[in-house]
Amino acid sequence: MKQSDRNSKKKEKMNRRIGIGFALVLLGGFVAYGLMQQESPKPAPAKTTTSPPQAQNPAPKLSVPLIKPTPPFHKSAEAAKPFPKLLPAAYFRQYPLVVQAYEIAAAIPEVLAQQPCYCYCDRFGHGSLLDCYASDHGAG
Repeated sequence: MKQSDRNSKKKEKMNRRIGIGFALVLLGGFVAYGLMQQESPKPAPAKTTTSPPQAQNPAPKLSVPLIKPTPPFHKSAEAAKPFPKLLPAAYFRQYPLVVQAYEIAAAIPEVLAQQPCYCYCDRFGHGSLLDCYASDHGAG
């Protein structure tokens, strides 16, 4: 074996070891950072008997409500008519589950018109879950 071949193999081994060492140090850093971010348990404040307890720190006001309102839907199938024209299931032929979903949507539009869509696509003008199947939105 030539001297240059031996040197290149030694360099490859050294580079591999350096890479593995660097990865381990990086991983250890992430673990240490995660451990530092955890809060340690705080001792309970001492109770006083001289005055009734009062809330010193009121609950923070949230800018986003915790419970979102139900998205829009039609109260009846008649109220949803005329139904939107749905995309054909064949449009998604390489995705069998999506094909099945669009076939079902075409079979029961009166049911889907009375269901809200919880991806909140009403921001795009959708009035019920049925509207998602009038575009490729229902495939995503």
